[in-house]
Amino acid sequence: MVKWTDEKVLALVVKAREAGRKAGDAKLREICEMHHTTPRVNHPIYGDCPRFLGCCGGAWVVINARQGFYKVAKRLSESRNLRFHCSNNYGGGGMFSVYDMSNRQELVINEACSRAVKDVLDNAGVKTEYVHTYID
Repeated sequence: MVKWTDEKVLALVVKAREAGRKAGDAKLREICEMHHTTPRVNHPIYGDCPRFLGCCGGAWVVINARQGFYKVAKRLSESRNLRFHCSNNYGGGGMFSVYDMSNRQELVINEACSRAVKDVLDNAGVKTEYVHTYID
């Protein structure tokens, strides 16, 4: 069982954010290649891309709010400059959301980012439940 300190939680958040960014970039590239007939825009990073890639939405990871990681992360997330957020859900679940992974509004891209975050947390021994998605 891991003793979660501020430093360990922050290091895991950085690792999760990087994994989320890579997953979001990969999903965006995949979609840009698939949608070659839709209206285009010159994206600053990916070049010629579709203007919009599906419905707007977001995603976060639902984790066990009774574990040490979540308790430390929740306290740390109250400082908004760390760019992640935790809040309690009913039934002992906790919302864990990392900001600045994709800078996109498309649901499929944000879901890919959050699935990568979930994988990083799972591999570190954090008890995650699922990725929650929503449509704006």
